[in-house]
Amino acid sequence: MKPAYLCRNIALWLALPLACAGTSAAQAPGTGAVKGTVYDPTGLAIQNAQVTVVNDATNAMRTATTTTAGVFSVSLLSPGRYTITIEAPGFAKRTAKSIPVVVSETNAVEFRLQVANVAESVSVEPNLALAQTESASLGRAVDQQTINALPLSNRNYTQILSLSPGVVVELPNASALGRGTQDVTANGSKTTSNNIQFNGIDANNLSQNSAASDGEDRA
Repeated sequence: MKPAYLCRNIALWLALPLACAGTSAAQAPGTGAVKGTVYDPTGLAIQNAQVTVVNDATNAMRTATTTTAGVFSVSLLSPGRYTITIEAPGFAKRTAKSIPVVVSETNAVEFRLQVANVAESVSVEPNLALAQTESASLGRAVDQQTINALPLSNRNYTQILSLSPGVVVELPNASALGRGTQDVTANGSKTTSNNIQFNGIDANNLSQNSAASDGEDRA
């Protein structure tokens, strides 16, 4: 099953007030990134290796080249799963499939290329070690299966936010106007410190800069 990010392909990024200095991969709201290091069999970095990153769902392709330290970075990727292919002269092509990209996170992947025989390539299923080591930001993605299984009042996405560590959500009010969207507090921050977006579009309460209803009669 392809991952759904908060209400079937609606990406929600709750901006936490944890500024991370020195983040290596630039991101925009609603996007993620992948970063990796490419080594030869002895552990030495491979420079100028060609990196191709392809979205499994849309076939959108991005390319990059490794630095002198063997590092590559591809940012501003839409959430989903990606296939990463590494090619370098004298080495077997390496392909890693179904690498997940999550909103606001940078997945770090390590590749070790083998010396190539004639027309040799290596395909790897998604068992590569992935670690969120590039940022101190906290985040969480909820898949479609979890959303469908939760008893959500009015199917309101803000009730899901309380599943994340450090996040506190007000109790829902069934008698409230609209769908009873609640304010959210993340890791002790103010409710006005959040940034709610749908597919990159601002969805904040304009009068309070928060998630809760501003008292207007809206459906």
